[in-house]
Amino acid sequence: MTPLRLDLSMDSLPQERYHLIYTLMTLHHIPDTERVLRGFYTLLANRGYLCIADLDKEDGSFHGAGFEGHKGFDRDELENKLTRLGFHKIRFTTCYQMTKEVETGIKTFPIFLMIAEKD
Repeated sequence: MTPLRLDLSMDSLPQERYHLIYTLMTLHHIPDTERVLRGFYTLLANRGYLCIADLDKEDGSFHGAGFEGHKGFDRDELENKLTRLGFHKIRFTTCYQMTKEVETGIKTFPIFLMIAEKD
């Protein structure tokens, strides 16, 4: 595995294609997720896998007031976006429960792992 530093919201896509793309707790920080997901699809080789681990939809307390990113993701909405892009065999599981202190006390936030395939 070789890590690649690439800002899909600004950079041009490289010519290489990959068998695996994963992102961990990053997508909720990206304003234009549609563009990034399209980039992932383009960068994947046929029969490649996209793996996303991120927050389930939450009330905004994970980052607190002033955070301008997404407040997690609704699994059905994310699955619909990925299906429209051409991904299939999309599956979700809760892979972790993150407990952290927020303004109102200690709270647990589910983290999903989503795996999708490209033909």
